[in-house]
Amino acid sequence: MIYNDSYTLDVEFNSTSMDLSPSSFSMSIHDSIHSFYSSAQLKLKDTSGSFREYLVPTEGNLFTLSLGDTKTILKSKFVVVNDESESTQTVGVLNFPININMLHSYYNNQERISKAYNDKISSTLTSLLSSESFDKNIMATDGAYVWYRLFFTQEEFIKQVLLPSAYSYSHNTPFYCFIGVDNVFNFVTYDKMLQSSPVATLKYFPYSPQESDIGNILSIEIFKTGSLKTKDLRKRVIYARSLTTGEYSSKEDTIDQYPDKKEKDLYIPIVSKNDKITGFKDVSFAYTREGAKEAYLAQNIYDEKGGFFLERFIVTTALNPKLVSGKTINLETYITEDNKGVTPSLYNSDKFLIEDTIHSWEGFDKKRGTTTIIIGRKFVYASNSQSLRDSMIKAN
Repeated sequence: MIYNDSYTLDVEFNSTSMDLSPSSFSMSIHDSIHSFYSSAQLKLKDTSGSFREYLVPTEGNLFTLSLGDTKTILKSKFVVVNDESESTQTVGVLNFPININMLHSYYNNQERISKAYNDKISSTLTSLLSSESFDKNIMATDGAYVWYRLFFTQEEFIKQVLLPSAYSYSHNTPFYCFIGVDNVFNFVTYDKMLQSSPVATLKYFPYSPQESDIGNILSIEIFKTGSLKTKDLRKRVIYARSLTTGEYSSKEDTIDQYPDKKEKDLYIPIVSKNDKITGFKDVSFAYTREGAKEAYLAQNIYDEKGGFFLERFIVTTALNPKLVSGKTINLETYITEDNKGVTPSLYNSDKFLIEDTIHSWEGFDKKRGTTTIIIGRKFVYASNSQSLRDSMIKAN
């Protein structure tokens, strides 16, 4: 269904369109590079009570949700994991408004088995997902090894065994694994995502934005993790034991080292001399044979995920289905300066990685679509005019 020549909306229940009017429901679809499954929420008025009577919100039911504009449509199949209800709308009638919570349908295919895979992690994943119909974006990994799946579900095996051990010599940053709202299974490194071409330029102008322009930011907020969670990563000592002698060895790494391929004149947005040890990691043994060595290298840097998004913004625009977690955008912002008026913000305007995305159709009274994203960056440009530049951590 195309609504108002702007939105594409559809809710399929058991492979049949429910033919809902735009004002009778709301829905949102969500993904994040930090979450394995994409998720969705569907809200139904159910003024007659028939949806609940005929088991629509029952756990295990399958829905296919479509949300987008007239050119780009995000379509995925989701399975009901639970539902929530509010107060009845009419005294004496079980007509609760229904909130149905769902996960990507791959959740329905999870099973516990024991099996060993003797291959590279990327090849193991390709084999593991060979029967799944969604698209796959799996980066090549280095080092073949035996990976044991001991009564793990697919999700557990990927998250607990494969993901922390995945390594690529050409991309010395941790891997992320997530299913996007575009129905793509992603297994990619941080720098691979960051190197991608921006899918949009989002502008926050010093005047009221037009809601119909998807390039205009409707609202923006600052969102930071803070040093209480990231300080341990500033300068670490990594310990490992030799397999032959049993002796411990150590090496230091710093928050500015990853990724190692970056532009010049970049800074970490932290004021610090970075001359004190703030954290440590024990990675057990320093393996040297193929497969085990790459897993060892991966475990050295896996915790660095916590330091890749030091500055974040929460941005809301009109519905823009091109904005998906793992993609990048260009952000343009402005400030006001004495004698200059409104000028571009050189510090805040930058390329950002999309960490988290929520696309929403707000039915009922509003009847509009919005997209809210969390965007983050690790490195910043600092000009000579910024007095604190020399006090910040310089990227190597």
